[in-house]
Amino acid sequence: MRGAAGARWWYRRQVGGFVWRNLLARFDASGFHSLRTYATYEYMRMTPIVLGLGAFGRAISGALGGAVSGATRTSSSPSR
Repeated sequence: MRGAAGARWWYRRQVGGFVWRNLLARFDASGFHSLRTYATYEYMRMTPIVLGLGAFGRAISGALGGAVSGATRTSSSPSR
């Protein structure tokens, strides 16, 4: 329990402050009047990018796994 709390504290201190400062800097330059609206806009803007990167990673992983499986498969069962 103490280790998880320490990890959360470290993450918030190292990454959370950096992300928050960058968000506020982009908000100031954006021309939006509401931080909540800008945060929602940023979330909606980044969602397709994150989903696309995840799909690409899964596709590469599946292709590599299939290639390794095909290369290491033994012919113990007859092929059709």
